[in-house]
Amino acid sequence: CRLENRTMGFTSLITNISKTGLFVQFGAYLEEGTRFNIHFEHLGFNMKIPVEVVHRHDHNGQMGYGLRFVFGAWREFLAVSMLVGLIKKGAPAPEKLKLVA
Repeated sequence: CRLENRTMGFTSLITNISKTGLFVQFGAYLEEGTRFNIHFEHLGFNMKIPVEVVHRHDHNGQMGYGLRFVFGAWREFLAVSMLVGLIKKGAPAPEKLKLVA
């Protein structure tokens, strides 16, 4: 995936996703409350959604950040919900495909 805002941009790896947010691996410090646009494609879904840094923590042995989706439109929530539903039904999970922008 790719995260960008007005002052920085970087690529990362999504290791967990839900209807309300996701976890990305990233070792450098990000301040809580910082907002980014996240860009990724998976299972035919081309996503560009605002996110906010919630906290930094370890997930399955990897340091990174919990990000909360900041939906600007109902269709963004619907697209994320559909993607998460497909993954829960057995579609390949993002961590297995190493999503890249």
